[in-house]
Amino acid sequence: MEDPDGLIEHMTEPEWGEEYTGVLRMMDQATARPDVDRLLDRMVGVWDLDGSWRIRTDRPPVAVAGRIENRWILFGRFLESETYPTDAATLPSSKVIYGYDPRAEDYFAFAVNALTRHYDIEHGHHDEAADALLLRGVEVVLPSRREIRYLRTLTFVGVDEIHTTITYPEEDDQENLGGISVVMRRRPAGEVGG
Repeated sequence: MEDPDGLIEHMTEPEWGEEYTGVLRMMDQATARPDVDRLLDRMVGVWDLDGSWRIRTDRPPVAVAGRIENRWILFGRFLESETYPTDAATLPSSKVIYGYDPRAEDYFAFAVNALTRHYDIEHGHHDEAADALLLRGVEVVLPSRREIRYLRTLTFVGVDEIHTTITYPEEDDQENLGGISVVMRRRPAGEVGG
């Protein structure tokens, strides 16, 4: 089956009818955004993760280490990212689905975390000057149920490194809020797992 638009290359099912793939091609052409796909495609692969997480600024940071596996899913329209901490190398602790919403003309992320049992929805844009994906979200802090606004920044450093931070630039009590700062380094091609 011909695939001039590259749409079907991400499918995993052995056979798709011509009628179905024809509809997919039309949808792909209607929502085609090669620049968007190129940005997210830079994140594909297996990455080593090293950094720190600070729950509050008056407490010492907690070391964060492990790996992140990023791959295209659902016909190459969304990027799935799974984080595997070093001490649980075969069980992911969090998952993020990245994508682009052509209606809102912005990027989004849907993040779930097994440790805290919560989810976050983020929206944002690509800052071309900084070569960074900026995603804003709202986190609910338990037990108070207070909502705090945060910013997830993924800064691309060449092709093999991404610096990721989570900060709280819009919150008044910066002295009490911590954050996350990690560096992702791409593993050599073919190197996967633990």
